[in-house]
This record gives sequence, structure tokens and C-alpha cells, in this order.
Amino acid sequence: MRGLGALRSCLVLLASPKTPRRSARDDGNSGRQRACNQNVATAQTLRTRDEFARFFTGLELVEPGLVQVHPWRPDPEDDAPEGTVSAHGGVAVKAG
Repeated sequence: MRGLGALRSCLVLLASPKTPRRSARDDGNSGRQRACNQNVATAQTLRTRDEFARFFTGLELVEPGLVQVHPWRPDPEDDAPEGTVSAHGGVAVKAG
């Protein structure tokens, strides 16, 4: 990314995922997104994992890479229901 300065600068991003429709009546999470966007100054854009990954092009991802954030270093008492889709997250550095 051109906006990163010195070598080893970090980029940390989180993004709400675009979830697939499960049925003709299900709009994934786009309905919740529209409702949220009516109440905020800066509209949210839902992205698939691949659409989000492009922000890290040319950078070196730090382990565990580009992942959903809810299973990333969870506290023992944290329990996300099976099938939970949380934000995508990643940390990357500008390599030399």
C-alpha cells in the first residue's frame, strides 16, 4: 500500500463480512447493513473475504493471516455459536 510509510509499518484492518443468502427470503446480512447505515455518518460496506484480502496486496500478513476475528485469541469463557460469521481481520507489515 502506498500510504504506509517506513519499512515494518503495520496495517490493521477489520471488515464486516458479506454473508451468503441461505434462502430466497434471506438477504444474508445486507438488511442489517442497510438498517445500520441509516444511523451512522459513514456507511458500512460489506465485503467477501476475497474482496477484503485485496487491501493486503503487496504486504506481508502476520500470523494467523486473514481470518475471522471471533476465534482469534478467544478468552476461555467466549463461546460463539456454530456457524457464527464475524468480522474479517488481518495484520500486515510493509516488507523490505
